[in-house]
Amino acid sequence: MRLVRRWGLPLLWAVVIFALSHAPQPGGSLPSPGLDKAAHSVLFAVLAPLVLRALLQGKAPTVQSAAQAILLSAIYGALDEVHQRFVPTRQCSLNDWLADVAGAVAGVLALVLLQRRRSEQPPSARRE
Repeated sequence: MRLVRRWGLPLLWAVVIFALSHAPQPGGSLPSPGLDKAAHSVLFAVLAPLVLRALLQGKAPTVQSAAQAILLSAIYGALDEVHQRFVPTRQCSLNDWLADVAGAVAGVLALVLLQRRRSEQPPSARRE
């Protein structure tokens, strides 16, 4: 049960990403390439912190745990790009994967900074 509690949200989000990338794009592409890269970044800016939280098990983040979360997210992004190669109107794109990785890095950094800031606050100022 603890495994489901720890990894349920990251796995659910990975399924959301898979479902979105499995659907053919209407008209063959998004209105703007920039919008496509932003969508990739946002999806992985959510995935990577969820993975990091699962890895942490309630502990403080370390450089190693942050790197692991980014690496796992990057691997998933690469696998998703390969998957898209087999979906009509989709393609495997290095630039999309780079957007995935950039989003993962940004998401992990945001979570680490939030947790660091929260741990520096006196207990009376924390919202639990």
